Amino acid sequence: MLAVMVWSNVGFYVVLFGAAMQAIPRDIYEAVLLDGASRAVMLRKITIPLLWDTVQVAWIYLAIAALDGFILVQLMTNGGPNFSSDVIGNRMYDTAFGSETKFGYASAIGVVMFFLTLSVAVLALRAARRDRIEFS
Repeated sequence: MLAVMVWSNVGFYVVLFGAAMQAIPRDIYEAVLLDGASRAVMLRKITIPLLWDTVQVAWIYLAIAALDGFILVQLMTNGGPNFSSDVIGNRMYDTAFGSETKFGYASAIGVVMFFLTLSVAVLALRAARRDRIEFS
């Protein structure tokens, strides 16, 4: 399931980082090359700091996709043997539409899932907070 999840999301991250890379002016790279910096220094000192906002967004999308993962688990294993590949979304679905329909309990699981996802996003933003670097 991990391979399918990576393969299904890799295109989004290629487009996300490709657009962010194209937004960095080439003049910055030319000036750094004229100063004699190596490619590794350019990556560490120029590219990554200018892409840091995109990295933060990518981490949040990745965390949300990891918490969700419902559709892949539902289609591929339906929770797996003895709930070994179960995720929160699959547990919520089974609670609501399984043999015993407990819509209230499933709604409570959904609310907990919402606050868990929100907490992960806030923690990721706080942990990766830096001074904003702007270029003109």
